[in-house]
Amino acid sequence: MTSLPFIKELIEARMFTGSDDLKNKSANQIAEIVFLMFIMIEVIRQFKPDYAANYATDTLRYNTYENLHYAGTDLGNLLAVLNNQDTFKAYIKAESGVSIPLFQINRYLRDVSSKSKGSHSDDVSFFWRLEDFLKLYGNSLLRQLRRDVGNWKDLTRANKEQIYLILRREFDKRSSSVDMYLYFKSEFKIKN
Repeated sequence: MTSLPFIKELIEARMFTGSDDLKNKSANQIAEIVFLMFIMIEVIRQFKPDYAANYATDTLRYNTYENLHYAGTDLGNLLAVLNNQDTFKAYIKAESGVSIPLFQINRYLRDVSSKSKGSHSDDVSFFWRLEDFLKLYGNSLLRQLRRDVGNWKDLTRANKEQIYLILRREFDKRSSSVDMYLYFKSEFKIKN
């Protein structure tokens, strides 16, 4: 097999590339996956800012989130589904209360893309607003992840490893083929 050194990374959604990939999912389930993906971006941003920046840039490529794109990221495609539930109602169970804070999402992704560390309060506010728009109040695990990621610098190594384990467990349970998760799983291994 010949190596192609000029190809750094292929950009393509792995799990959510078309409407058929959404079957048997509800808007609530998709909202939970989206929230977990943003938590994962924030964790990756702490240690691998280049990957997080590239992923954010790729997601912003279709930042109106109006349709699924084969060349888009899984996160961008899932945001499109939540942003246009009526368009995808033949494939998902729509939830009228679930929406996305489009402006805040794009601002957060631009900060990640530029490797800019906005103010701590901006990031905390973003995750709180995201949880609010996605209507995830009833999920105590996601609420705890939001709090922990908001206090990342104050966490012990054991707490951070616990977050890695929770993210791995949740993605293995919900959507183990999501593009970003495949990277996360290979890069973030718990050391004994």
